[in-house]
Amino acid sequence: MAETGVEAEFALEEPSLRYHRLENDLPGSLAKTEITTVAAHWKFIVLGHKDGTVNIFDHLGNLIQNGSYKKHFRPINQISISDDDNFVASCADDGFVGSFLELINLSRPVKAMAISPIYSKTRKLITGGKSVTLHSRGAFGRRTSDQLYVPPGGVQTMAWRGNVLIWADDAAVRVYSVRRRQLINYIPKFPNNLDNVLEGSLRCHLTWYSDSCFLIGWEKIVQVCQILRPSSPAHEAIWSSTASNDDNESIASSHYSASIVSGPAQPKEYVQIATQLDLGRGEDRGVICGIATHQNRILVLLYPLKSVESLLVVGPGGERSPQLLVADVGDALTNPSCPLSELDLMFPVEDAFEEISLEDVELRIPPEHGFQGLGLATIPGEDTHFVYSPVDMVYAQALSADDRIDWFLEQDMPRRALQIANEYHMDLVRHSPKKLGMDYLNKLIEDKKYQNAAGLCKLLLTDKESWEVQIYRFLQLGQLHVLVPYLPSTRDLIGSSTYEVILIDLLSKSPQMLLQKLKEWPPNSGLYSPGPIIAAIQGQISLFSTQGDSKDPDMNALWRALIILYENAGEPEQALEISIRLKDSRTFDFLRRHLLPEGRASSRFGAVVRKQLIPLCQIDITRAVLLMIDCMRELPVDFVVEELDSQPLLLFKYLDALNARNPRSALPHVYRLVKLYASYSRQQLLPFLRSTHHYPLNEALTLCQSLNYVPETIYLLTRVGRRKDALRLLMEKGAEDPFLLGSKTLTMEQRQAEVAARAIAYCLEEDSSQRGTYLTSYDQPHRLHSKLVQKRSRVDSGGDPGAADCASVGDNSGGDSGNDDGDYWTGADGGVGEGCGELWKQVVFFAVDKPGFICALLNQASTERIDPSLLLRKIAPNTVIPHLKESLVNLLRNTQMQIELRRNCENILLKDLHEVSSRLVSMQNRGVFVDIRKEKGEWGGSAICRVCRQTLLSSSTERRSSSDQETSGPHQPPLLVFRCSHVFHQACLLRLGRFVTCPVCVREQMEAA
Repeated sequence: MAETGVEAEFALEEPSLRYHRLENDLPGSLAKTEITTVAAHWKFIVLGHKDGTVNIFDHLGNLIQNGSYKKHFRPINQISISDDDNFVASCADDGFVGSFLELINLSRPVKAMAISPIYSKTRKLITGGKSVTLHSRGAFGRRTSDQLYVPPGGVQTMAWRGNVLIWADDAAVRVYSVRRRQLINYIPKFPNNLDNVLEGSLRCHLTWYSDSCFLIGWEKIVQVCQILRPSSPAHEAIWSSTASNDDNESIASSHYSASIVSGPAQPKEYVQIATQLDLGRGEDRGVICGIATHQNRILVLLYPLKSVESLLVVGPGGERSPQLLVADVGDALTNPSCPLSELDLMFPVEDAFEEISLEDVELRIPPEHGFQGLGLATIPGEDTHFVYSPVDMVYAQALSADDRIDWFLEQDMPRRALQIANEYHMDLVRHSPKKLGMDYLNKLIEDKKYQNAAGLCKLLLTDKESWEVQIYRFLQLGQLHVLVPYLPSTRDLIGSSTYEVILIDLLSKSPQMLLQKLKEWPPNSGLYSPGPIIAAIQGQISLFSTQGDSKDPDMNALWRALIILYENAGEPEQALEISIRLKDSRTFDFLRRHLLPEGRASSRFGAVVRKQLIPLCQIDITRAVLLMIDCMRELPVDFVVEELDSQPLLLFKYLDALNARNPRSALPHVYRLVKLYASYSRQQLLPFLRSTHHYPLNEALTLCQSLNYVPETIYLLTRVGRRKDALRLLMEKGAEDPFLLGSKTLTMEQRQAEVAARAIAYCLEEDSSQRGTYLTSYDQPHRLHSKLVQKRSRVDSGGDPGAADCASVGDNSGGDSGNDDGDYWTGADGGVGEGCGELWKQVVFFAVDKPGFICALLNQASTERIDPSLLLRKIAPNTVIPHLKESLVNLLRNTQMQIELRRNCENILLKDLHEVSSRLVSMQNRGVFVDIRKEKGEWGGSAICRVCRQTLLSSSTERRSSSDQETSGPHQPPLLVFRCSHVFHQACLLRLGRFVTCPVCVREQMEAA
């Protein structure tokens, strides 16, 4: 078979078992008598023959010493081997049950037997025929027999493991607890779907997988059963029976109905069928002749059939080979699942398993025996099996890694064989991954599959000699470029001269790959010398140049390869020139590597860079500017400005970025930057003028005036103190400047309104000496306080507070009869026009002949410093003003709102003032505690005057006040009490002058100072 790919390799079914026929002494033994039964052990195999002979062979077919004896004179039915000390027992129809040293005569045919797993300790065995009997050794070595169970039919086979015995009779498979002498469950025989002629000719096959799992193979049905312990006393069992008297059991159990075990003898275990398979629905599958487990899967020996007659006899030309089926049932062997439903039990599912393999076994079968002499014996716990017929035996074993490799090599699949060798290299005996790999490599090269061969080299080659042999081999074949992607990058595996040969070969075969490998193998890695490579590339470039292929991708790859080589060879100047010639954006990364580390760049390299500033800017102006700013040590600002002076746009980009990153470095060139902003980015000019004051004002003003830049000229005129000129320019030319009003489409009236709003904003910003009308009460609180006092006096005297409010908003033409509210509304100065300032007057005078201006000013008059009466008086008669009515209504509404706001504020302030004044009066009217006792009082005072040192009260006064308290109160001279609780005679303090503070406290403060 030819190897067509990975899919074909895995699509081919790999065998699961390796077969060979047992030789040596076994063929001679089979020539004398036929095999009737076989039992396998991990040390040997035991064969029971038709003439009653028992032979013990090793696994190679050699008869062991003393391994042949004859205890029977009839064909042996079953052989059983204990788990300890290798005890072997056999039974036959002659009624004898014998071992090598012992023979028991039961005087009845014995169809099945099972020896105790620990026979060396218990000396127990169980036999089966018409009944199931336990034989044990009693006192003084005498044998005793106990009948355990009487099945409805004869026992066919049995198996004993641990404390559980399973046997098959004509009606069911029964599970029995030997330790408790109690039947656990029975699994009835599946209804026979074959012809009646086969009734009774198909034996049941049993095998143990673990202490709690066993397998049943009967006719075409496989059942996996689990022995479980119930979680509660009352549990459901799929198949149940009582411990005694199941004579009345009907094959109603064949109805597959579940019942509950009840009564005092309820078992402590139950059996659950984990899965059930039907192997008889396919045409090529036959009846079951043996069952075992193989690698956690089920192994079934099948005999294929197409008719009923083929089961009974195999005629000439009709001989068929038995088959071994390996089926995967998931975790049914290890993990008990939910019990199957009655429907699943009645109709087993064919697809409940995955067929791993179905292989024919080349076994000689006598024509007269057919399938009935076939059998399968398995070594417990191992994946070693023996398939036998009456005249032949085949050894079946799991494939070793060497066996799998042999099979893949026979199928012409060396790739898969190599994978197996690498995966299981520790288990190999006859093969080695290296030899398999070299054979596979040679085959790939012979088949001209160079890509696969190159990939195999990376996995296979591990030393320098083998790598260089294969490199020169590919070089001779002209396929070295195919091997290059898989080459290692270390001098331990490839020499320097070999690397140079590889790169020079790539120069002619694939310049693109040469460039890639130079990046992976940089010249400074020490793998090769860059000199020969540079010379070879230069020669190839000259050849391309003569052919006129300068724009070819391969040519470009060669130039880039030269850049890498020059940079790592200590010649960055030449690398830079080539990179700039190619206009490569990676030039800036190259420059940063050599310029940013201080002291790394040589003077010659710096000189080359300074000569290439303009070409660098032409490659990428943004990255070039950032590089020049970051490398100001190598590229000073003055030098860059001088170099870029001939390219104003490049100079603008540089100075703009420099001012954003490092404004201090841009100060010497700030006026040049003003001119560049005016030429290339007007939207940045005004913010720049506002952000710094280091430019000459007059020159900047002259520049903006010459360019008719209105907003910039206004700002600069304001800076030099010419505010009126700035305002005049705004009002006269503001409507004509597209930059000032933006790109909006406006009528002339709308443009005038926009300019008016900007003029008002300008006046508000500049005329800081005049503040908003409604803020005057906060700026001049003494005037507000005086008015509030006057208003309160008028209210207290019975005046009309409403009249006072009306007077406060009266017309200014009513005279100046001391109306403070009128002054407050019109301004701190006398007239409205005079108080607004010159800028406001200029706005009003400019607006009188411009209707749009007038409307805008009227809309702002009530809230700003504009006198609406002055504006209205200055309007010429018969002037048509659009939307005048709306503007006047808005003016009156805003004025009324201002009046109401001011009135409410005055009321709030008056209320707050009254509350604070009342609180002050109440605090000042509180009494002060004075202690006039002779001893020192609790509050620090005393009973004597601090000036005259006399008592504050005379003794006669004290007696009179104490004797006659009801008729007259206490009398004392006038006293003066300070809030510090110091008390004086008023006469004493008056002689010293008028005091507003306590003289004692003043003296103490002076002494402390």
